[in-house]
Order: sequence, then C-alpha cells, then structure tokens
Amino acid sequence: MAAKKFHVFIVDDDPSFRFITKKLCEKEPSIGRIEDFEDIYDALRQIMLHKKSAENLPDVILLDLNFPTLNGWEFLEGFVDLQVSLAKKIPVFVISSSLLNSDRARAKEIDIVKGFFSKPITLEQVTSIMQSLDSV
Repeated sequence: MAAKKFHVFIVDDDPSFRFITKKLCEKEPSIGRIEDFEDIYDALRQIMLHKKSAENLPDVILLDLNFPTLNGWEFLEGFVDLQVSLAKKIPVFVISSSLLNSDRARAKEIDIVKGFFSKPITLEQVTSIMQSLDSV
C-alpha cells in the first residue's frame, strides 16, 4: 500500500514566494498535490467548492498574513467557523515575513494554526510540517 500523499495549499500574494515554496514542496516526497493561490478569496472559493469532498480538500494550508485585501488574520477568523462545515479538518501553518512576537503569540491562540514560520521557508521546515500532519 502506498503512503498517503498530502495535498497542500500555498496562499500568498508574492509570486516569488509561491514559486519557491512550490518548488520546495515538489522535493518533499510526502506531497502529492500542490495548489497555489495569489488571493485568499480564490483559496476560500476552492475550499467551499469541495467542502463535502475530503479527497479534494487540502491536507494543509501554508498561509501568509499580509495581503492587499482580506488579510491572513481575517481569513483565520472566518476559517475557524468554516471548519465545522468541511469534510475534514485542515490545519494551517503561517509562513510570514513578520518578525513581531505579537503575531506569533496571536497565531498560537488560534486552534487551527499548528505552526508559525518566518520567510523564507526551507525544505527542512516543509518536511517538518508534513511529518506533523500525522499527529494533527
């Protein structure tokens, strides 16, 4: 039996970060499907489209906090409520350029946020995130 391959959403408005993170994810053998979104609304639409189909929902979301429209905090506030209507729970890992301890502390208070990493993310961190999904 083949090991489960994880489905990853990368949600960040920076095209360079999305490109690099996608390339890192492609090197992680436990990742089978990667979707990247420039806009939070596009990611939410995709989730809502497949909310009753666990196999089409991501296994994890890598989320930036700073966007020109709806920001990562607003996404997280709404996503906490949305989780109850989804076919599976989806953990979120914040990947941010923010160095503020207050952002880290705020992220820890949100139950669905399972980790906070500073940009740029490394392959080792991607691997660590995927390994943690077995215990989420």
